[in-house]
Amino acid sequence: MASVTEKTASKKDLHASQHVEAPTNVDLESENKKVLGWCLLIFLLPVNFGYEASTVGNLLAVTPFLEEFGQQVNGEWVVSARDQQILNAATTIGLFVSAFATGFVSDRLGRKKTIIGACILCVAGVIAQYFAKSIMQIFGGKIVASFGFGLGHSLGPVFVAELAPVRMRGTCLALVVRESLTRNPFWNMTKFRKNTMIVIGQWLNSLAVFASDKTHTDQLAWRIPIITQIIPPGLLLLGLPFLPESPSWLIMHGRPDEARRLVLRQNPPPPEAATPSVPT
Repeated sequence: MASVTEKTASKKDLHASQHVEAPTNVDLESENKKVLGWCLLIFLLPVNFGYEASTVGNLLAVTPFLEEFGQQVNGEWVVSARDQQILNAATTIGLFVSAFATGFVSDRLGRKKTIIGACILCVAGVIAQYFAKSIMQIFGGKIVASFGFGLGHSLGPVFVAELAPVRMRGTCLALVVRESLTRNPFWNMTKFRKNTMIVIGQWLNSLAVFASDKTHTDQLAWRIPIITQIIPPGLLLLGLPFLPESPSWLIMHGRPDEARRLVLRQNPPPPEAATPSVPT
């Protein structure tokens, strides 16, 4: 009789130890908003990339920029084809190097630290361009900034995929995917491509250049669009300390307990799994 009582008590203790409080709708809604805020912050990375990538091309239509870095041809100020190629090459070099470095650096330092470092490079490169007096000075600043932009742009989708919970991952990645893939021959024929955040960055840069060109006739007409490139990385530097590290990276570096707590907080067990049945 005593053994039966002890067995029943042990089952009750096991049941109590396995009991997990089911999350409420309020808890899930609050967590969803927090994760969405994290993802929206990370989405500044492709916005940053789109803004920077279109800056020089848009400035080629700004007269003070042409007067500062160009030459007169038949009474008109133009930037030579050679100098335009130099500026375009800076972006290509920075992105090329970052494409190879992103995986190694982020696996070693962590996703969050890598993005913070990328933002610092962006700010440093933009400041160098703002004070530039020659095409080669802009070239050097663009290489540094483009390396930072490339690191952030390459790592952004990875960080979102590893950070967002399963129930929100598809929605979050839909805003940052590089290309829309479909079997529809019409879309394949026209090479339909889509990246919402990059396009937003390009659009914002066009507005900044247009507004600056209309309101200034001196060097501020081109310096303002350049210096405004620090806004997205600046916002990221303010917000990134509040983001958690990637659970995947934590597991890779022998910190499974931290990863488990983060995953359980973002992916709470369903109610039916909260109180498992104990076989009798």
